[in-house]
Amino acid sequence: MLKVITYPNQKLTKKTKHISRINEPVLKLIEKMKIVMYEYHGVGLSANQVGKNMALSIIEYNDENISDKNIPFLVLVNPKIIKKEKPYLTTEGCLSLPKQEFKVERYDKIELLNTDLNNNRSKIKTNGFLAQIIQHETDHLNGILLCNIAINNENI
Repeated sequence: MLKVITYPNQKLTKKTKHISRINEPVLKLIEKMKIVMYEYHGVGLSANQVGKNMALSIIEYNDENISDKNIPFLVLVNPKIIKKEKPYLTTEGCLSLPKQEFKVERYDKIELLNTDLNNNRSKIKTNGFLAQIIQHETDHLNGILLCNIAINNENI
């Protein structure tokens, strides 16, 4: 069973390796990561948070009380943000930094390149809460933690 690793584990501060091809082991890892994300009540989880050195993240959010923020299950493979617009400040937490929140700058609109589960590279444009989560998970894949990018390095 996979578990979320926490800071200061060095696996969290290293850039993850590019995935050359989606194959059966990657698909099995995605399913295991789903279980962990649900167990920890997260909205996203990156492979390095469960000790795997792969540029892979999953995202999902469902709240019957906030339907405009609901996000169907999404897999990010080798994501690269290529455009950011409309910066704003927000407060975030992280499964790898339990019981802590940090003030960070995010962008309301982003554009990214992503590989889908059929090994096709495509461009995704998104905004709002999904854009925020993608930025958080992409930071993970680049070895960046909230505690390193917090505004004034404040732990709120």
